[in-house]
Amino acid sequence: MVDRGTHIFTRSCRICHGVGAVGGGVLPDLRFSAMITSEEVFRSVLIDGVLADRGMVSFAEMYSKEDAEAVRAYLVNRAHESTE
Repeated sequence: MVDRGTHIFTRSCRICHGVGAVGGGVLPDLRFSAMITSEEVFRSVLIDGVLADRGMVSFAEMYSKEDAEAVRAYLVNRAHESTE
């Protein structure tokens, strides 16, 4: 699942959220986002577009709920790597 999330993140998220999910200061460093602690909350951002008014577009047309969970798994893994 982490490998799948890595592929999706690299393809669609890296451009804004940085290589390895290391934020560049303008956008959130997703490794430390509270949103990655909840499958439901993360999906509401990535799929449902609850932050569209703040510039975070919905990826509902590109990705499934399972894809969103794979990206979240990748981010959780990156968060753990960052604290080691």
